[in-house]
Amino acid sequence: MTSPDLQQRRAGILLHPTSLPSGILDGDVERWLHMMSDTGFSVWQVLPLGEPQSGLSPYQCSSAFAFNPALLPVSSALWATVDEGDNGFIEFCNMQQFWLDDYALFKVLKQHFDDTAWVEWPEQWKFRDAEVLQQSRQQYEKQ
Repeated sequence: MTSPDLQQRRAGILLHPTSLPSGILDGDVERWLHMMSDTGFSVWQVLPLGEPQSGLSPYQCSSAFAFNPALLPVSSALWATVDEGDNGFIEFCNMQQFWLDDYALFKVLKQHFDDTAWVEWPEQWKFRDAEVLQQSRQQYEKQ
């Protein structure tokens, strides 16, 4: 059976959040959604929201899963210090472990290697030597 939403004609706009006046996900988003609704648009399509590897292209993200923190307002509560003992945080980390642990290590190593592309890292990291990665996880555990 076809969803009723798919049987209704709709109009939408493709606009990345960086094209909003502030360029981030703040109050401009709410104003944008109201304007869309008031003018008869019901679909807002966005480009990828991941963190770009280099440059500003949303199509060259360092992860298919990680969100670009530059899209969050500096005043956002999400920037507050995370309580590592918080049940919600622990649950999130456990549910996202399939990508989060490697991504966290990648970000720390990228900083360690002065933001160079991973293909320029020493071979033991570039080719993911299990022993070297485990040592790195232990060394940078608190970061």
